[in-house]
Amino acid sequence: MYAFTRGVLLALTLLGSMIASAAVEIPVIIQSPQPVGKGLPPNPIYWPIQDVVAYLAKESGLPLKLVSGLPWARAQSIAPRRHAMIFGMSPTRQRRQLFDFSLPVVIAPVHAVIRKSDAATLHSLADIGSRRIAINQGESFGEAFEAQRDRLNLQEENVSVNRRLKMLVLGRTDMVLVSTQSAHWLIEKRRDDLKNSYPKLSDAQIDSLYVIPEPVLIDRSSLAIPKGMLTDAEFRRLDDAIGKAWRSGALSRIYLDNLTDEASHSVMQALIRTLLEELPAPAPLRHYSTS
Repeated sequence: MYAFTRGVLLALTLLGSMIASAAVEIPVIIQSPQPVGKGLPPNPIYWPIQDVVAYLAKESGLPLKLVSGLPWARAQSIAPRRHAMIFGMSPTRQRRQLFDFSLPVVIAPVHAVIRKSDAATLHSLADIGSRRIAINQGESFGEAFEAQRDRLNLQEENVSVNRRLKMLVLGRTDMVLVSTQSAHWLIEKRRDDLKNSYPKLSDAQIDSLYVIPEPVLIDRSSLAIPKGMLTDAEFRRLDDAIGKAWRSGALSRIYLDNLTDEASHSVMQALIRTLLEELPAPAPLRHYSTS
């Protein structure tokens, strides 16, 4: 009986420790058109996220833990209630009412996919006029995009990039905007993905897709933190870790190592150089305990 009681008490103690440990974790949500469990969505912009979150957790001493992806609108609704951060959210005036934003953790070109038949007349968002643009529901690409939102004919649906590209092929939209560090992935990988997802699409239809060579926007996205979730000291620790990660080259290496084509690599290097010039001066060195 004593052994049994001792075993139960030990189990309860271990369970309590596990619950206490889990309670102090800070969930970090990523965006995905559909909720995901294990693994990340098939876009190179997601691949390094696990490494970035782990690095920032170690450097800041904050117990950040990457959790499942959610659609943008749902993530923005859930994060304040669950005391969770959102990784890779672009700051906007409206979002700042609910969230504080860290220094940028991602910088990525926003590429526009159109039909080849429109390539002679569509070179940027300035040329779009009243034609339709497909984006994810609740998606934004920062203040430069928001400044144009009212004049743009946006189709916001909670669907995957593949589904939006299918809409484009079939003439149901005129442009698809995708924030990704790899235009090569957008051009080459998507061909196979579309063929596998929609076997009824012909090669000619898929070949009708065209990526405007120059990015139409540059997306600088941050960790979105529900207001009041972190103390001022914790927020400084996080920003210090992000700034250090960029200046030391740690974040640059994480992102660049995931790019396999030279063109995307060169574009990202240029964007990172610009970002480094814009970072605030480093704060005085401080020691943070992880306890």
